[in-house]
Amino acid sequence: MVKGKGIFLIKQKGVGEVYLEYTLKIHDLAVSRKKEMLMWADIILRHPEIIKELPRDITLLDWGYEANYPFERNCRVLQQSGVKFMVCAGTSSWTSIAGRTNNMLGNIASAAANAVKYGAQGMLVTDWGDMGHWQYLPVSYGGYATGGALSWNSKSMSGLPLTSFMNSYIFRDTRQIMGDLALDLGRYMQYEELPVPNMTTTMLALQFGLNDRLMNDALFGKIGHEITELMKDVAPEMVNSYLERIESGRPFDFTGLFTFLDEKEALLNNVSLMAEDGQLIVDEYRNAIRLLRIGGNLQYYIERRGNLSLQERRDVLQNISSWLNQYLDENRRLWIIRNKPGGYERSTAVLYKLLHQIDEQIVMLEEPALKRGLDRFTAMITAAVATLYLKVV
Repeated sequence: MVKGKGIFLIKQKGVGEVYLEYTLKIHDLAVSRKKEMLMWADIILRHPEIIKELPRDITLLDWGYEANYPFERNCRVLQQSGVKFMVCAGTSSWTSIAGRTNNMLGNIASAAANAVKYGAQGMLVTDWGDMGHWQYLPVSYGGYATGGALSWNSKSMSGLPLTSFMNSYIFRDTRQIMGDLALDLGRYMQYEELPVPNMTTTMLALQFGLNDRLMNDALFGKIGHEITELMKDVAPEMVNSYLERIESGRPFDFTGLFTFLDEKEALLNNVSLMAEDGQLIVDEYRNAIRLLRIGGNLQYYIERRGNLSLQERRDVLQNISSWLNQYLDENRRLWIIRNKPGGYERSTAVLYKLLHQIDEQIVMLEEPALKRGLDRFTAMITAAVATLYLKVV
């Protein structure tokens, strides 16, 4: 749906023509300052009829961050059009807390191979910070290293010594643990119930907060619908693959996730990093594991609340509250070491809101049964109304 000031022009001329006019104005500004223009290629690829009208000194940037993004199709179109272009893959670190390792490897490998095959100017490995930039910098190291290696030799993926390289030259772990640990921790979504492009459900649950299960299901459904609609425009061939993965969804494996996190934390206690920021890296990963544990337990509580005794509810909520307080205290310290202070409050606002919700829920559990029942009934009515609204909009 087109919105904004340009809607009337678009109705008259079409999206492609209006976008071309805007692009040419920006190009004039760049040229007047003796600069070379690079621009994202997504709108251009949706309106290939305007490619021939673009100045030849513009470099188009084809971006896509999923392993099955159609780099081959797009690169072929761009090569045949005679324009300069680059491919843009990603570290898959953002909106994931600890990364999405398998997706990162597939995404960068596809981008590099097709860049070489179709004569791209190069490859840009992007690293974003959506939804508060909760991932720590080392989560992106695997993506940086993979991008560098495959830019040098795009055919080296099958024998890429990524973990040994990270152990020896990035983390400098004398015990050769950290490379595997960092990459493997980025596979925690194997325990999640739903594959969501560009993010994980644990990250989403933390963003949504302490909701009724009905409300959470509606929110996840809304996100899935929006993603599907976006893919129809940008990469329609990805839609069927995504829908098949949704259909094959399974229950969240909470036991598997918690065991996995326990194992990774035990390994983290045994690393020996000689990197200059070695202790900082350990602290960052320990806090990332803590946030994953919080997210997993939050989803566990939302899904299983109706089957838990009053004491079990208290225990889960008190654990989440304790871990979240620890996480936020440590996160503030870690943030300042690598980042400017600006943006921190915005980054953590939803987590402080979650902490408030959790503490309120703990207090509510101490109230008389009748009061708890009325509060629960009100929450369910609110969730039902909100769910209906989400299905309509």
